[in-house]
Amino acid sequence: MMARLIRAASQQEIEALPTDERYKSLTQKAVNSLDSFNEYEALDFLFWMRKFRVSKISLNFQYQALEKFHKRINEFLKNKSFNFRNLVNLYYDYSFLNKNCDEICVEILRELKSDIKLLTPFTVIQILQAASRKTQFRSARELVLADYVQRNITTLLDEFDTD
Repeated sequence: MMARLIRAASQQEIEALPTDERYKSLTQKAVNSLDSFNEYEALDFLFWMRKFRVSKISLNFQYQALEKFHKRINEFLKNKSFNFRNLVNLYYDYSFLNKNCDEICVEILRELKSDIKLLTPFTVIQILQAASRKTQFRSARELVLADYVQRNITTLLDEFDTD
């Protein structure tokens, strides 16, 4: 919700946000609740982190909280809590944080190998943008995922071609 609110805010309001006590209180409550997040709350939290990072707004929490959040995401991945669309969103959002995405890539590849029809034009764009955005922590698995998607784009184009 907070990430969507910044669209209507002026630049001056956005720049003042990190010093606002209400904002600090909200971020602290969110950080304190990380252990109780379900998978959808975790995706919302990650969306908020991405939007604020892009807007260059301080997230107001320490590195330890970020690591705690990543451990929570890894728990969800091990439990296979995310559907394909959520995995792609997760990978896309993580690319803005420049974080290692090996486990996410493995899960996306596993899903794609079971059903290539999961690829849509939107998910292809998200995967390729995420793979090209990262400057650090780009792993072999991310390159394999990007290569797999590129090799299967022709199938996708044939399916969505209206001519």
